[in-house]
Amino acid sequence: MFPGGPNLGRADPRTTSIEHWQFRNAHQHRQSRTVERAEAFSRRQRSVPGRSASPTADPVTRLTRECASLRLKLATERRQYHGPLSTKTPIGDSGMVYELDIAKDEVGRLRIQVFTLEKRCGKLEKLLQEMRDMVRARDRELDRLKKERDRLLSDRTQSAAISQLSKHGRPAKGLNVERKVGKDLINEERASIRFSRQIHGLDLLSMSPTTLAFEEQRARIQGVETFMTKTDTWSGAQIIQSVQDLNSETLQFAASAAELCLMEYPQKPSPARCREAMIATASRLGEGLVRVLSTRNHSQDPILVQFALQAVVLVCTMRCFSSFCVGLPLKPDTFFGQIYLQMRSCEPQPVSSRWRALTHRYIHVLHPRLEEQAVEELADMIFLWCTDVLSTAKCAVPVSSKEALQSRFGAQIRRIVQAACKLARVTKEEIMSTNFELMSVDPGRPYDPEDMIDSFAEYGASRGRVVCIAELGVRCTTIKRSAEGGKAVETKKVLLKPRAIFDSVVQVLDADS
Repeated sequence: MFPGGPNLGRADPRTTSIEHWQFRNAHQHRQSRTVERAEAFSRRQRSVPGRSASPTADPVTRLTRECASLRLKLATERRQYHGPLSTKTPIGDSGMVYELDIAKDEVGRLRIQVFTLEKRCGKLEKLLQEMRDMVRARDRELDRLKKERDRLLSDRTQSAAISQLSKHGRPAKGLNVERKVGKDLINEERASIRFSRQIHGLDLLSMSPTTLAFEEQRARIQGVETFMTKTDTWSGAQIIQSVQDLNSETLQFAASAAELCLMEYPQKPSPARCREAMIATASRLGEGLVRVLSTRNHSQDPILVQFALQAVVLVCTMRCFSSFCVGLPLKPDTFFGQIYLQMRSCEPQPVSSRWRALTHRYIHVLHPRLEEQAVEELADMIFLWCTDVLSTAKCAVPVSSKEALQSRFGAQIRRIVQAACKLARVTKEEIMSTNFELMSVDPGRPYDPEDMIDSFAEYGASRGRVVCIAELGVRCTTIKRSAEGGKAVETKKVLLKPRAIFDSVVQVLDADS
């Protein structure tokens, strides 16, 4: 076969047509010459004497056979030259092949359309089935609501009796009994009334006076139940344990930071920097502590520096508990605090606690990053105050700077502040039956065994005045009323006493040295 690839079997319509006409013209030319020769031969035969004119058909037959043999040879040569398929592809076959290709393309396109329509039909059938299921569910719901409506109409007599009792103004004890009797009925009919209004278009204008009174009584009971709840998420033991953990974390930080005074560096803070730090520390922690820090050498025993650092952290974390909402600006925080104090003195304990919890919670809903910002501000304040304490104690500059403290103790201080903010939020949002307050001791106060503990009481009798706070305490405060409209009585109970450092500690340390 002639090398030309697989496309030689299919002849191009234009090339095939040209070859066909060339072959046809040559064949007609040879055939006309053959006919002319045959006619000339016949004339010569008729002109020769003695010859008959009858054999004129024999030469034509012979020439016809010769033409047939020539056609056969030509076809054989063309088949050998063009291949077996080129001679079998006439002009009509090439057109049919082209139409066949078009038909195949059309069939493929139609198959794709059929597949797409079948897929869409399946989706529509599935959607139709889902809609039928929804209609059936809606019908069942309508039937159930109709039954609820009928049952509500049959129980309306009991509702009328309850509303009549409420109109006659029963005392508090009777109201509690009434609420206990009608609680199950209210819970049962709450959903049925709502759905019945939605389905049948009931409104307040279409209700009878008895039903209106029942609705008012139910709404009043719901409001009272919301504000009279005394459920506490945290117990008193959990609050005490959290405060003790906070004190332990503070002690660990102070002990680690005080060891910086043991490092010997030639660069000390300048006298101007020391005076500035002493003034700032005296305004925060008291003059007694500043005098102790500035007049002693702490390179051998930095225990007094440790006490000062403990006081710094505890005084800063107390801001989380003294404010109404930590992180809130001063004016709105003071305003909300005054409202709470006034409500606490005039309303029952659960009502004031519930108001504080809701207000505190929705402040954080409106400002979700308020607590995070407060943590960063308190941590920055602690590092600044600790830097002043170390400068007052004449600690080396490379280890007592704010940047050095942040790089060394940043994660620990942030963890302490986050724990304090969480505890403050729990005491203000999760406790309803009472009010937990953290206790501190102000510098300069005399020793009072009812409100504080001397951290060094085992070394001798406590005497002198408070130098600084060492650990925080917890106090529980509850407001009770003897009768309705009676005078409020505030009850305080100390659950964990705060610990403090007194002037006598300095004498004990001097005696040991």
